Amino acid sequence: MAEKIKISKSVAREKNDPLIVSDIKISHEIKKEKKNINFEHVSFWIIAGLVFLMPIFFLPVSVLGLFQTKLSLLALGTLVAFVFFLINKMKVGVVSFTYNPLFITAWLLVLTYFVSSWFGISRYKSFIGSMTEQDTFMSVFILFVFMFLLTTLARTPKRIFTILSAFLGSVFVVMLAQIIRIVVGHKIFGFGVLEQPSNTLVGGWGDITILSLYFLAILVVVLETVKLKKWISLLLGVTLVIPFFFVVLSGLSFDFYFFSVSLVFIIAIASIILFAYLFSLRRVKATLDEEGGGTETKKTKISASLILLAISIVLVLFGGQVNSYLLTTTGVTYIEGRPSWQSTYNIGTNVLASSPILGSGPNTFDTDWSINRDKNVNNYIFWNNEYSFGIGFVPTSAVTVGIVGFVLWLLFYVLIFIRSFRTLFGSKEGESGSVVHVVVAVGAILTSLTMIFYAPGIVVLFANVVFVGLLYALGGQSSKTKNINLHNRQWHNFASTIVYIVVLVVAVYLIYVVAFKALANTYYRGAVLGSDTGASLVLIQKAINTDPSQALYYETAAQIYAAKVSNILSLSKSEVEERKEEINNYIVNAINYSVAAEQTNQLDYKPKIMTGKLLEFFGSLGLKDANQGAVQKYLDASANIPTNPLPLLYAANVSMGLGDKIAAKDYLTKAIALKSDYSDVPELGKEIQSLIDQVNKAVVPVEKKATTTKEESN
Repeated sequence: MAEKIKISKSVAREKNDPLIVSDIKISHEIKKEKKNINFEHVSFWIIAGLVFLMPIFFLPVSVLGLFQTKLSLLALGTLVAFVFFLINKMKVGVVSFTYNPLFITAWLLVLTYFVSSWFGISRYKSFIGSMTEQDTFMSVFILFVFMFLLTTLARTPKRIFTILSAFLGSVFVVMLAQIIRIVVGHKIFGFGVLEQPSNTLVGGWGDITILSLYFLAILVVVLETVKLKKWISLLLGVTLVIPFFFVVLSGLSFDFYFFSVSLVFIIAIASIILFAYLFSLRRVKATLDEEGGGTETKKTKISASLILLAISIVLVLFGGQVNSYLLTTTGVTYIEGRPSWQSTYNIGTNVLASSPILGSGPNTFDTDWSINRDKNVNNYIFWNNEYSFGIGFVPTSAVTVGIVGFVLWLLFYVLIFIRSFRTLFGSKEGESGSVVHVVVAVGAILTSLTMIFYAPGIVVLFANVVFVGLLYALGGQSSKTKNINLHNRQWHNFASTIVYIVVLVVAVYLIYVVAFKALANTYYRGAVLGSDTGASLVLIQKAINTDPSQALYYETAAQIYAAKVSNILSLSKSEVEERKEEINNYIVNAINYSVAAEQTNQLDYKPKIMTGKLLEFFGSLGLKDANQGAVQKYLDASANIPTNPLPLLYAANVSMGLGDKIAAKDYLTKAIALKSDYSDVPELGKEIQSLIDQVNKAVVPVEKKATTTKEESN
């Protein structure tokens, strides 16, 4: 056989038959191509894997936080997929430029976040933070890179279906796992990460509720548009009830400035709109079928959207009773406090007065809130809460990235709404009515509305990016695209090679930064959870060396040194005397680390409070002038949060201990002027009442004596 093949090849060469020779070359090229790795396919499957893993992924180790684990996974996965994408572009030698207004708006947003971070009030916090926040430049950049990759790589129906299946399957697993945790015991899947019944794999109970709503909407669309077997339809129909478990327990409501609407009422309205759309879609397709111009459509006896409406109406009427029963049965307690539209507007007005164009910088709303919040906030139950967002993700951007960022976000979502409505009501027959088109468009609208009226966690924000990416992937083939062949001209090849190398270096550097951020956080959590102060000190020092930008790490180091002092003081007097020098060194180190925490962000009041508490503790041990220093730190903190009474209360308490009754009364009077009723915090209320009694007893006699002396002298 081998001899025959050799003979046939030699005959082909002798006769110089071009057909036979070309066939041999093509077969060699095919074999060679099969051996080569298709980097674009690798990039797509990484993206698909991220879509599936983001909702369910966590590491069952207590030293790894849930949010940083997810954000690190997203960042590393996206950057690695992008590297493979670039390698494929270098290999193929063709660059495609798509004229897409959404992409242009997205990259202008990235540029705005970069510039705002550079000129903002906390540069490092705005650029990357601690890799647990979704409002930093890094997070927004990663999300838009992911959206770009998804839109570029998922342009076939099969790939879009793969992404949708991965997302829906993952959300279903999250819901099912949470229900099992509630029924069997919330610590069954805790692994030291999910401690409370309201803790979920995607974050808080509000986030899993929002994701369950996306699942619910898509499920209704599938039930009404896809021809399914009866048992499958019945099974999916029963599944409709599952999301309402999370809806009822959440008790979420959405603020529309002048009025607030419960989530179940919004679902009822949405079900009517969905029914009207799907009904009109079926009527159009039925007409096409009659005319012979369409495909067979599904005929349903009972509309899933009407079932959804019926359940919603029942919950509107009897939701309170159902909520009480579920709260008692499950033990889930979930209360979510958010700033109102008015509060967000007030904060924005104050910030934009000094930084109207670019705001205070990404990821700085908590600082803006502390400095600019109204004192009337003290009258509400969440008066001492800190907020990283305002009423919603997009409204918050008006504060953090200014007018430019806010306008760009509005334009971004306006473009999405326009594209979604065109997809739902498009003129092309067979496109606008297909199941995939309806599912993607409905998902894009729902997730985008969430960004305006809610401030979700990273998984919900990621879901929005997924649906937006798929929405633009649907019409990817018809987009205006210009292809440039980089191998045709040498200078094209040269310039592109330089650009590719620079981008690859930046991508690798970002991978390095994300990895080290995650490593530093692992050290930190290990230090916090450890019981041995010596081992904890080693770990927290590693965290500081790995990521010296985090005030929390310095604060933790200071607390560990204070704990070491306390441990020594619990020993016998002789041992304490022997280790006096060691105690002094620990005190100095604790104060130095606490001051270092203050220096990471001068506008952050928390490190100042921390330093004040340390000085107060060391003052109780006899450290000279420590208590006076504590009072000053509390006053410095009060300057950063002028409407919060706590620093003034701390200062009053220390001043009273120092014997400065007049100053104590002054601080106490100012604190009570900010908040007079402390019944919502009984323990603090008791301490304040005790302090009031002490001040009144000490100060009033002095005032009377001064008055009497003055009268006698006259």
